[in-house]
Amino acid sequence: MDREKRARENFCAGLNCGQSVFMAFADLTGLTYEQAMKLSAPFGGGMGRMREVCGAVSASMMVLGLLFYDAAHPTNEEKSALYAREQEVASRFRTGMQIHLSETEKSTGSALRAGDRRPPPFSGIPACWIAPPARRTGCG
Repeated sequence: MDREKRARENFCAGLNCGQSVFMAFADLTGLTYEQAMKLSAPFGGGMGRMREVCGAVSASMMVLGLLFYDAAHPTNEEKSALYAREQEVASRFRTGMQIHLSETEKSTGSALRAGDRRPPPFSGIPACWIAPPARRTGCG
């Protein structure tokens, strides 16, 4: 099963967005199931449901660090290479989120004002921020 499908299934099973992504890669991290679940738990709903940095993005960054950072031999080159990977992931996420929010604005009539950091509460925000597992978008 591919990682994206695994993350979606995790989310539909009730894991938060951070856990859903992190657990899709947990087998590569060297962490136990329990450790991985606990580590990624606080990142759901944009960190503790505060709607800040998306839990899926936070989890992606944790996975990148675990897989691509040599903590035994940290160098400036090592950090730069990791930052480049992180920036690529963040760029892909931003593009996808902009498309999602644009489509949401069309369907709900709720537009973001210039300079807004995040959508207004409960109008066009991603389902993972408010919906219980049974009502999440794209789940069976």
